[in-house]
Amino acid sequence: MIGLLKRIHKSDRILSNTGWLLIFFALFGLCAAPWDDSALAQGATHPFAKVIRYSVGLALHTWAMALFLGYFTDCPGSLRKIARWGIAVCALATAAAIGVQAIRGMPSHYNVATSTDAMLFAVLSGSTLGNCGFVLLLLFLYLWIEVDQPRA
Repeated sequence: MIGLLKRIHKSDRILSNTGWLLIFFALFGLCAAPWDDSALAQGATHPFAKVIRYSVGLALHTWAMALFLGYFTDCPGSLRKIARWGIAVCALATAAAIGVQAIRGMPSHYNVATSTDAMLFAVLSGSTLGNCGFVLLLLFLYLWIEVDQPRA
């Protein structure tokens, strides 16, 4: 396990550190959950459960993209930087929007009841869409350039 984490960090430090920051968000949600007695109106789900799930999922996503970026040795540096920073910023924006809504005790998805809720949902939706766009950029680069991938 330690070897895999070192390999992820060696492949891409930005995305590795972003993943660790998202794990910190998940631990914050795990520590904050016992002191929050509010429950969302839909299904009585604990507000910080979504923070934990999304933060861990986004951390795994950023680490997978870090490993994937490690194979792009012949890629133009600017495209690699755009993809790296775009995925990092979008993952952090998604986690932050979900975290803010959890702290407020409000549902994060499809909630446009107030202007604040609508703005946070727009940030959440836009960052998710942006993340998909940057992953598509990586797919394009993978198909466009010669990737030195080891045999399975």
